[in-house]
Amino acid sequence: MLSRKTPLYSIILFSFFVMATICTASQSHAIEEKKRILIINSFNWGGVWADSEVQGFRSTLKEKNINASLFIEQMDVIGKRGVVDYDYFANHLKWRFGAQKFDIVVANDDPAMRFVVSKYHDLFDGAPVIFVDVNSIREILIPQYIPYTGITEQNDFLSTLEIARELRPNASTVAVFGNSAHNGAGPRHALTFLMEMESDLPFAFHLDKTVEEIQDISSQLTSEDIVIGIAYAKDRFGITRDYNEVRGAISKVSPAASFVFWKTADDDKFAIGGKVSSANDQGRASAEIAARVLAGENIRSIPIMAAPTKYIFNYPIMVRMGIDVDDLPLDAEFIQKPFSAYETFKSEIWSAIISFIVLFLVIFLLLININRRKSAEAALEDAKDKLENTVSVRTAELVSTNDTLQETVSRLQKTQDQLIESEKMAALGGLVSGVAHEINTPLGISITAASHFEEMTDNLLLDYKKGNISRSRLENYFTLVSQTTRMLLSNLGRAANLISSFKQISVDQSIEKSRPIDLVEYVQTVADSLQPELKPGGHAINITGQDNLVVTTYPGIIAQILTNLVVNSVRHGFGVERREGKIQIEIASFEDAITLTYGDNGKGMTKDVLDHAFDPFFTTTRGQGGSGLGLSIVYNLVTHKLAGQIKCESALNEQTRFILTFPAQAPIANE
Repeated sequence: MLSRKTPLYSIILFSFFVMATICTASQSHAIEEKKRILIINSFNWGGVWADSEVQGFRSTLKEKNINASLFIEQMDVIGKRGVVDYDYFANHLKWRFGAQKFDIVVANDDPAMRFVVSKYHDLFDGAPVIFVDVNSIREILIPQYIPYTGITEQNDFLSTLEIARELRPNASTVAVFGNSAHNGAGPRHALTFLMEMESDLPFAFHLDKTVEEIQDISSQLTSEDIVIGIAYAKDRFGITRDYNEVRGAISKVSPAASFVFWKTADDDKFAIGGKVSSANDQGRASAEIAARVLAGENIRSIPIMAAPTKYIFNYPIMVRMGIDVDDLPLDAEFIQKPFSAYETFKSEIWSAIISFIVLFLVIFLLLININRRKSAEAALEDAKDKLENTVSVRTAELVSTNDTLQETVSRLQKTQDQLIESEKMAALGGLVSGVAHEINTPLGISITAASHFEEMTDNLLLDYKKGNISRSRLENYFTLVSQTTRMLLSNLGRAANLISSFKQISVDQSIEKSRPIDLVEYVQTVADSLQPELKPGGHAINITGQDNLVVTTYPGIIAQILTNLVVNSVRHGFGVERREGKIQIEIASFEDAITLTYGDNGKGMTKDVLDHAFDPFFTTTRGQGGSGLGLSIVYNLVTHKLAGQIKCESALNEQTRFILTFPAQAPIANE
């Protein structure tokens, strides 16, 4: 730690040391993060096409702020006339880079891709491969272990030929200059296409000519003829000239129009243009893929893309050859076109003109409107006074009408509550009547048995007093006593069960208070109490559900709902014409909710009846005593008292189902 006695120069040296350490660490970190990309060009330095591809690749990485080092190697396929020693080139790369690894390997054109595939294990094992400007990717057998994708060259030779024919319809010759040896997969593919296509164009193919021979042939062409230059050629000094240089040599001696399939540079001064693919665009597209891979995307998930093509024309050459822009496709682009304010800002200029016209019309219409408005304002004032008086009168009338409506609604609400309570009491009264009728039978049997028992006992007592009791007589008496006792117990027990069920149901319906109940057991109790309603028609209820399903709810509400549903099934679902109907009740729990599904196999409902099933006072038996409140009460009890939901599913002559859903814990607010 520095003390106050530390000399000033020591403090300065220490500060420089700390700053140097930080800078070194930062630089080391930056170097560690810098990506290494190897670009293998099939051709040599100075080739316009390859250089343009590399420039597009480099500029795109710069725009995306990708910190990468580019290592560019040339195979010089053309200089070696298509014969490249892969082993020699591989040894060159080993000498050049040793055991260094690359984050991405880029192969420009077919020869470079073939080399990468053949030497992948030796030189690039594990590195993702991006190919560019490859014409025959399907012909290259790429093993599955190589992760790759890229840009295939897509040329529209036919569109270029068609536009050439349209611009030079009187051409007597289409001079094609090419090479029989390898000068790139694209030119070779183009030359094959032109030689094999069926066309009435007057093609003349000139292969492997020197620059001077090409000039000699071109000098004999007219301004109506067409030139397609896809050749590399040597001049008299033995120097190989590329496509652009050959086209430049042609333009010096020939007035013929030169068309191209590829855009190599923006400053091309020798060709009119055509439907072309661009080296720069392909380089940029491959850099976009590289950026995605460096960002972590799996290269295998990136599909192979076709290089875009578009119409591009050289504006000065068009003007010199008398070609009108209107004769070209609407989507054509132009290079070296002089600046034109109108062409550049055409849409803005026309927008301004249209806006001015619209503004003038708006002002004119506004002036007319102002005059009309002044005359209308006076009339509006008069109308305003009349309207205020009318509004005051109408407001008073509406207030009075609203008070009357409020009073009417209140009366209707009270009437509805009374009707619902009456219907509830009527259902309970029907239950009382049915239970009383059911109790009469076991009680009558019990009275008869008791009377018979009394008579037998009196007779036995009389015989006993006379001393006329035999062993067989006594045994017969005991047998009859046992049978009579069992009959009494059975019938009295039955009556007791009916009274108990009725007592519980009637209490629950008269006192709306929630309590815990075993829901399946309680529904069975309600069903037992409704046997008088079911017995005349021979109908039966089957109940299924989870054992010991205890819920805290309003038993009286449950009983009222089931009573109304059963009565609805008996009177409307089965009616007098259907006997031995089946009612199925299924009870299930899900989380904190209960689902009770009630169904019968009655005659069902039509869609019109189903749509109004829960409407108050809607009934299909109006003249037969139906009130139309049964299902309406059920709906209100489920939705308001149980805080649940109910829906009905039915069709004519099919099963009718009511699905009730309500919480297992009754809402406290309804207590």
